[in-house]
Amino acid sequence: MSDSERRDFRQAPRAWPAHEWFLVLFAGLLAVAIGFWANAGVVGPRIARLAPSLSFQATVWILNLLWVLVVALVLVSVRRGSRRAWIPKLSLSFVTASFLLGLLAYADEVRLVGLQRQQGGSPSRAIRLREHRPNLDERRRPTADALAGSDDLPDREVRFRTDENGFILPTGNPQVADHTIVFLGGSTTECLWVDESLRFPHLVGVRLSERTGRAVSSLNGGVSGNHSLHSLDILLNKVLPLRPDTVPLMHNVNDMVTLIYAGSYWNDHPDRSLVHTATSTGELGALPGTSLVFPRFVGHLERACERLRDRDHSPGDEWASYRNSKLQRNQPSIEREFRRALRTFVAVCRIYETTPVLMTEASRLTPTPDAYARNSVAKAWQAQGVTYAEFQRLHSRLNDAIREVGRDQGVTVIDLAEKIPADGEHFSDLVHFTDRGSVMAAEIIARELLPLVEPPT
Repeated sequence: MSDSERRDFRQAPRAWPAHEWFLVLFAGLLAVAIGFWANAGVVGPRIARLAPSLSFQATVWILNLLWVLVVALVLVSVRRGSRRAWIPKLSLSFVTASFLLGLLAYADEVRLVGLQRQQGGSPSRAIRLREHRPNLDERRRPTADALAGSDDLPDREVRFRTDENGFILPTGNPQVADHTIVFLGGSTTECLWVDESLRFPHLVGVRLSERTGRAVSSLNGGVSGNHSLHSLDILLNKVLPLRPDTVPLMHNVNDMVTLIYAGSYWNDHPDRSLVHTATSTGELGALPGTSLVFPRFVGHLERACERLRDRDHSPGDEWASYRNSKLQRNQPSIEREFRRALRTFVAVCRIYETTPVLMTEASRLTPTPDAYARNSVAKAWQAQGVTYAEFQRLHSRLNDAIREVGRDQGVTVIDLAEKIPADGEHFSDLVHFTDRGSVMAAEIIARELLPLVEPPT
């Protein structure tokens, strides 16, 4: 046989033994499983945070498809190349990687089980601190659903940053400030889609510093979805240690929606409950052998499913599990709970020698609404039998409760609801400020807070 014939013979594809087929298929399936786990539990959520406009579900499926293609290409290259050199190496690499991941996860599992045993085997429970993660620096863009449900919300990127305590930047340093203000509230205080330099909590500090010549540090503690008891939790655990001089609170619609759907601040909502219950691997992890064979896989899978569920729903669907329940339509009961929360906030601030301030929540909810306001309420509430008039009246009554509690407790009330026009120039939807609305709110608030900030004469 000539040299060329021998070379051709060596390069000709030959049938694979059964054990090599098994190794290749095992390595390929293991690689796909590890990739799917990483995409759902690690890579997908990170991409979703960096690009909120992308669909989480679509992102994970695209990543999974790309990973399958990569694995297939590797296997094909092994089949066509020097298979005897690469098949064992490839298989060993995947097996080793999965073993190391499993070992690390098993160590974590042992730690969690040990903690649970110390607690008598019961699930871990904690007070839910609904805050922004510290030290964020992200570019965010409104989702397609947010744009569709808004009234001309700009389709643009906004910068969203937080400091080491989870307060929204920019802000001053309370440690060197002459006067520190901490704003608490929900998304109407957070002002996510407002340019970061025009968010009213920040702008109030700028205006007061200019007018008083003092270093005024103004912190934004607003968090989307928070109601007044969430803010009370933040006050106790994050704000009071800073020894602020003034703490303005603005709540209304989140309290109203929570009390309508759940009937109480103390509920079992998966994201808005006051108490969070955590388990190491969830319900599926309780199956015999699951926590030993796949220590953390089931937990990651369950959390990935929760993310898929949350991403599939528009913001208004977070109460989907409550929609078939009986709504709390008793207006006096809702008002009573809200007043109690406000009085508790005032009392805690005064006990810790901090000046409380209450603010009414401005909105486009008026007795004679424009077409956008009427249609928005109908879209969100008509299926539950709540009319626009009922919704607007309750929102107005809670603003009245803010005014009345402020008067009864001798607390400054900044009446944004009375002073900001209820139109599309100042609101991008029913309750969230545009850039112009936020600037106007800052001017009003700065003017009202000026007597509290000016040094005594």
